[in-house]
Amino acid sequence: SLNDKSPLNRDAKLWGGAYWYQLETNLRLYVHYGQVDNNANAQYALADAGNLTGNVTTPGVKPKGVGIGINYAF
Repeated sequence: SLNDKSPLNRDAKLWGGAYWYQLETNLRLYVHYGQVDNNANAQYALADAGNLTGNVTTPGVKPKGVGIGINYAF
């Protein structure tokens, strides 16, 4: 949660979750999800399905992201 105490009042909340499933000793499947809840003045973006970076063009937008993949350790 970002509590902007400046006069601009650009508060936002970031939340997300992740899950992985071990297929074999060195092989996993994973999925993760993230969302930013911007207030009416905030313009924070979502990158990498979970990190607050950059700006979106319209204040108050709630960007969401999901990632799905396979991880193999050599």
